[in-house]
Amino acid sequence: MVVPNYMETFVSMFCVLFVVGALAANYIVVTLQQRREGKRPLPLLDASIFQDEAVQSALQRGMKIEAVKRIREKHAIGLKEAKDALDHYLAQTNIGLREAPAPKKKAPDLIPTDQGIRRLVDQGRIDEAIDAYRLFTGVDSFTARDAIEEIQRELDDEEKRSSAS
Repeated sequence: MVVPNYMETFVSMFCVLFVVGALAANYIVVTLQQRREGKRPLPLLDASIFQDEAVQSALQRGMKIEAVKRIREKHAIGLKEAKDALDHYLAQTNIGLREAPAPKKKAPDLIPTDQGIRRLVDQGRIDEAIDAYRLFTGVDSFTARDAIEEIQRELDDEEKRSSAS
């Protein structure tokens, strides 16, 4: 049987597209699997990038994010690649990062219009006073609790002075 010429072309094009599609599907599956398992190849970076003065300074201060920023700036690589490379470098060299102490927020000085919060503390409604103080000043819960405890001490001292006189 004689097959027309356009059928041969169609069959050969179909075979080529099938092979290309199979290769693309394989690449996608392997890439997704590597991401899921966390096995992404590290970028090929020279170890000298970690000897850069800005990177070393950031690492000595315990500022890993700053070090990653410097690596990205100097070598034009992505965030994930820079972080992975730095993690690999730190693991290989056994350099431990010093934890940078988190700055403790200072409670703002109370202004004279805080009588509502003082009234809540005086009534023993401490949790409500903490929530009100937190909303009033914008500090975190721990700082608000510290401030309310300070207000409690002030009120106790005022009460002791007034009862002593």
